[in-house]
Amino acid sequence: MSLVDAGCGQGTITVGFAEALKPGSVDGFDVQEAHLEFGRKLADDRGLTNVTFRTGDIYEPPLPPESYDVAYANAVLSHLADPTAALRSLRQLLKPGGIIGVRDRGGQFIATGHDSDAPVRLHELLEASIDATSGNPYGSKLMGVCLARVAGEAGFGDAEVQGTWAIYSAPSTLSVLGGAFSGPVRSRVLEQGLSSEGELMTLLARMRAWAEEPGAIHAVPWFHVLARKE
Repeated sequence: MSLVDAGCGQGTITVGFAEALKPGSVDGFDVQEAHLEFGRKLADDRGLTNVTFRTGDIYEPPLPPESYDVAYANAVLSHLADPTAALRSLRQLLKPGGIIGVRDRGGQFIATGHDSDAPVRLHELLEASIDATSGNPYGSKLMGVCLARVAGEAGFGDAEVQGTWAIYSAPSTLSVLGGAFSGPVRSRVLEQGLSSEGELMTLLARMRAWAEEPGAIHAVPWFHVLARKE
């Protein structure tokens, strides 16, 4: 079996596919070359020779048409202005009868525990910043709900839809959101006028207190779609 992982980021999922499918071949591509070095090193550390990483744009994949049995994209379409066009491009990479697998968020970020509105507000700011940058017609919160429709518009048939909840501990949430708002995301949110420096400092302080509470968690619904190239 041959598989392509589009928008693979640092390649952790790509490497997992390579382990599961060997001796089948796996190709991963992403627009940011800096991310791919992590995947290459991870594959080398695990002794995998059946996975390749390269730089590429999902709208114009750097790969030959009708070469893959499976195409996959995880948490990619919500960052795109034209997710239907992206899936059409991936469809061209598939052999007749090939399968597309896509996964994206599809609902409300939920946090439990004292002062849980702080992480919820930070996540809302993150979503608003992504949406303002991407121009996605569905928005990052609803992209997952619309995956089956987008797959149909891209020419796929027999869409199978499933959903899961991803549940994270408060320290994990603090690491992800706190890290995001200590770098480029913070600058982008401020430049876009979505928040102020004072509000962000207050929210991060409240979130650190939230993360210390035993049992505090956050949960996110995800949708998964499998569809076939007819």
